[in-house]
This record gives sequence, structure tokens and C-alpha cells, in this order.
Amino acid sequence: MSSNPSPELVIASGGARARFDGLRLSVERDRAVWNIPVEAIRSAELAEGSAVRVELSGDPAGALRGLDAALSMPAANVIVAKAFRDRIRAVLATVPPAPDGHSLVVRESRPRARHPFLTAEFRREQTAVGAALVWLIAIVAIGGPGTLAFVSWLTPLGAFMTGVAVTRRIRPMRVLRRRGVTVTGQVTGSLSAGSKGSIQRYPLLAFTALDGTSHEGVRSVVSVWAAPPKGPVDVTYDPENPGLATRPKTFSHSFNTAVMVAMGALLASLGLFILYLLATS
Repeated sequence: MSSNPSPELVIASGGARARFDGLRLSVERDRAVWNIPVEAIRSAELAEGSAVRVELSGDPAGALRGLDAALSMPAANVIVAKAFRDRIRAVLATVPPAPDGHSLVVRESRPRARHPFLTAEFRREQTAVGAALVWLIAIVAIGGPGTLAFVSWLTPLGAFMTGVAVTRRIRPMRVLRRRGVTVTGQVTGSLSAGSKGSIQRYPLLAFTALDGTSHEGVRSVVSVWAAPPKGPVDVTYDPENPGLATRPKTFSHSFNTAVMVAMGALLASLGLFILYLLATS
């Protein structure tokens, strides 16, 4: 188990992401990454809303490399914003600011990511959804109302699918969005999301919470296609219940959740419609 009492802390919102590991602050926006050593920082304060305002040392007129004299970094909630501010302040208390912090900033560029609609992952999901729709259309086309009575189980099945999506996917993510704290952790393995051999996997996470406690084998709320590679990953956890944690949200997880809700609603509605037809025939 990890004994690191000071994990890398991460805040993210609206496509921007900031990381602080005690030595430097990294700010990511689109494809640009600014690496700011701690001695380049003059102060850290809470800004309006759930944001952290970091001011660099030196003359504000000397702001370089696309950064302003002060950075406003939005966080998902006030809890993580305060934790991020307090972590920076604790380090600043032991490190004197440089005369010109702006000159210490290093800017890098990240490679452009492929559009999710072009990935093999999306094509597999598209195929699965298409097969399910063809199956439903075939049932309706081949059978009449009497034959369709055999599929009246669609309503409870649809309600079950929707309930699973809400309780295991939507509600946990809302809790983590409201009060979750993000740190750098590790993927140590994975569990099958369904039957043995399922290509949908839940990563197993290990991380150190802000209070210094270590947690291992925590199942991620967000699932991924195939077995995820082991290694560093951002982990968002609930400080009130560290057993609730997730890796960053993926397109496949959001798409699968939407499909589960849509298919559940469709199946439930179709079952009720069948019962209506039988009742009025």
C-alpha cells in the first residue's frame, strides 16, 4: 500500500485541468500545457464560484506564453477548490517566490486526439445498438399483437435497465461531481462489467486520499472497453465515502449510459403499448 501522504491533486472543469504535486502547477487547456514551478507562484485564493485564483510573482506586465498575470482555474465543487488552494498555500509557506515567476513558466503542446466517432470503440458500440434495434423491428414485423404477448416482459426489463443506469452510473457520477476530490492514482487491474469475458471492464483503482489514507482495489464507476493498461490515472473520489471513486469519464461510458436509459425507456414503453393493444382488442 502507498504511504505517500501528499498525492498529486487535480481540479478540472469546462475542458480545463490543473494539477499540483507540491513542486509545480500544471495547467492544461485544449492542447496547451503550462508547467509553473511553485517558486513562480505568489499567492492562491478562492475566486467567485468554485474556482482557484493563482497569481504569479513579478511584474504583471511581464505575463508570457499565453498566460495572464493571474490564473482562474475552475473546479468541480467548492470542496476540491479549497483543498487545492490549501495545498498550494502550504507549500508556498516554505518556498520564497522568485523575483520574476513569469520567466520560469514552460509551455508545451500535446498531440491532437482522434475524434471519438472515428475510433474502433465507437464502431463496436454502433454495431451492438444496431443489432438490438434490428431484433426489435423483426419482432414487431413478424408477430401480431397476440404473438407479441410473449414479449410482455419488456416493461419490467426496460424498467430494470433504466434503474441500473440511474443507480449505478448517473447517481454516483452526480455525487462525485458535487463533492468529489481528484488525485493522481493507479490502475491496478480490472473487473468484467458483465458475464465472464465481457469486453466492458471496470478499472480497479489505488490512490491516497487527502487525509493520507491509502485505498486499493476500488472499482471505478466509469467502465472502459477491454482491459485498461495499468499505470497512473486521475482518480476522483468521495471524501465522505472513499469507496466511491472513478477514473476520468470516457465517451464509451457516457454513450453506454445514454443507450441503457434510451433502450430501457423504449422497452418499457413497448411493453405497455403491447398490453394496451391486448386490452383493447
